[in-house]
This record gives sequence, C-alpha cells and structure tokens, in this order.
Amino acid sequence: LRLTPEEKLEDHYWETPAGREKLKAMAEAVSRSDCIIIDTNDADGNRSTRRYAEQRQMKVEEMRQRIADSIGRTAKYLIEADGPGAGGTCRTLMITGGDVLIQTMGELGVAELHPICEMDPGVAFPALPAGAKTICTFQVRGFGPSDQLLRILNKLNRTIEE
Repeated sequence: LRLTPEEKLEDHYWETPAGREKLKAMAEAVSRSDCIIIDTNDADGNRSTRRYAEQRQMKVEEMRQRIADSIGRTAKYLIEADGPGAGGTCRTLMITGGDVLIQTMGELGVAELHPICEMDPGVAFPALPAGAKTICTFQVRGFGPSDQLLRILNKLNRTIEE
C-alpha cells in the first residue's frame, strides 16, 4: 500500500472522511493477507512528496516528523481497528526507521520494548510490555544485506507456524 503525499504530510488527514475510508481499506487488506507493506516512497522517487511539501513551505525536518506521525497513526489504527480493545487486524508490525518506531510507540502509549530475540544481525524482535497490546514489533535498520528483509520475513513466518 503506497501512501500519497497528502496522506503522509497533512496533519489531520486520517481524521477526514477520505482518511478514515483509506484506513478501513488498509485494515481490510491486512485481514486478507499475511504481509502488507505500507510504502512511504513515491513511485517517482519522492518528487511528488517534495513538491507537495515545498508548496506548503515545509522544511525537511517537518516532513520527516509528519511522515513518522502518519505511519504511527496508521499503525495504531491497524493494531486497534476502530478503537482500543476492538481486536485489530494487525498482530505483528515491522517498523523501519527509529523516528517511525518512536512515533508508533507514542501513538500506542508504549514507553518501552522488551527484546525477545535477534531476528537477524542487528535486528531486534521486542515484545510490547505485558498488558499493553497483543502485538510484537521489530525494527529493521535502513542498511544491511540486500536479502535481509526476506530472511527476516521467512524467519517470522516459520516462528508463527510453530
């Protein structure tokens, strides 16, 4: 699922009717699939997002924060699906990037993670504190071997099947 510049950068986009519909569509996609990737990159190499930001006179740091906020809100919705305790569609969440991880934790009201294991060299697999939520998260570095993501997904799938 690819996010548009508006979805990534508008402060209250996910509260709009269009935003709520997109979140519902995402939740439906997650419920039908083992793996969904929410992509914040534009098909045109992020030129669309830069143009959108420039038209609104956003600096790079503000863009980074808004994208992290947007992903955090999206993740929260997919985890909680229409509210706390509603039994969301997303049970495992892979997060790339520290800004996005911190924002997602903030949206979920989580202050700390507890490492369970190392999924791949330098890639932690932590669980949220007991009672916080029924999901696990892990962060993938933005660098590493080209097949790292695939190795992690395969290991995760084997773990779930066991």
